[in-house]
Amino acid sequence: MSEGHQQPTSSASGAGRQQQQQQGQQREKSFFEQFSGSIIQMIFFWIVMRMITGGFSKSSSPPPSPMQQPTPSDPVAASLQLRDYASVPDNIYYFPNPIIPDSDLPDAIVPLWQAGIPLDISIYISEEEYFTDYNKKPDIVASGINYGEPFEGKMFAIDIPTSKSVQHNGTIYAHIFAAQHHVPIDPRHPAHVPDAIVYQQHVLTKFYPQKSQKDTSSPFSILGNFTRQAPLVAHWQQNFTLSLVITPNNPIPKNGLKPPVLKYIPMNHQLLRDPQGKVGYFRPILFPNDFWQLRQNAFVVNESVSQLPLNIHIEPIAMWKFNTFAILDDSMKQQMNNPLGGMSAADADEIKRMFLETNPVLLVTTIAVSLLHSLFEMLAFKNDIA
Repeated sequence: MSEGHQQPTSSASGAGRQQQQQQGQQREKSFFEQFSGSIIQMIFFWIVMRMITGGFSKSSSPPPSPMQQPTPSDPVAASLQLRDYASVPDNIYYFPNPIIPDSDLPDAIVPLWQAGIPLDISIYISEEEYFTDYNKKPDIVASGINYGEPFEGKMFAIDIPTSKSVQHNGTIYAHIFAAQHHVPIDPRHPAHVPDAIVYQQHVLTKFYPQKSQKDTSSPFSILGNFTRQAPLVAHWQQNFTLSLVITPNNPIPKNGLKPPVLKYIPMNHQLLRDPQGKVGYFRPILFPNDFWQLRQNAFVVNESVSQLPLNIHIEPIAMWKFNTFAILDDSMKQQMNNPLGGMSAADADEIKRMFLETNPVLLVTTIAVSLLHSLFEMLAFKNDIA
């Protein structure tokens, strides 16, 4: 009799263990299974919006001849210049690319530089926020690059000595210049041409919340873990990618450029337009690409760090790829900075790791199938409403 009563107990316990295993497996779902739907929907709706706004269509109007870009008697100057939109001291010549209101932008933009112009990329590493030392030698110089043409990626490795300021939450900047060959960046030089130079400021030091142990001694302390904001501490990412965007020759419509993309596009200093006032001119686009930087690879900068290694990769990038990286990076940062809760830094790293480690064919197939599934769901929803 005792054995007969033990069998149901054993089967019940086995069923309980099986149920616990299933629950554990559900909790241990991969990040991709949990968030792939949101990621794919974001990509899907971005593609739909691009199609609606004409971002994938080419304008039928022919681009202006490079010989006509620009001549004093041809373009029309705007009422304001590029500097009028920058909030910098008057004695600062080079300033970060300012945000121009959408209402002040032309209907379309075309490259100011003629394709094939030789250029040099120079990078100056400094603790100063603004670049004013024109006698300083660049830390890195990349030559043999022609604007608008593909080139082999260039790698540079340097070590940056840390000062007391840097060791105590100081900031290190990269002052980046792309200048036509033999054009000096010093504005006092007689051969200086403002629109023959592109400047980009990039913050190399990253400030992440300090890791702290969570207090679980009481319900109030647990609540404090959610409301308390950890102090920001200087971190260092060893790898940095700088991309030179290869832009199309045809005019790019304004409605096809989103704010995360526009902030990297440097217009000409006088904001010149064509005689009809519809088309503006932009200089080459330098894109400091931090998208592939994982927070887990950064290390804290403190008094124990005497040098900061920096590997710089300079590469060309297609316009569509630049659009994708700029929009995705901005979207992730907005999610992480959302005070109501959103994507955590670990989630963002997991998404990037998914793109890095997943087989491209499998990833594209998954996205394509999911896009079709989302499309069919939208059509079914439309039919239900009708």
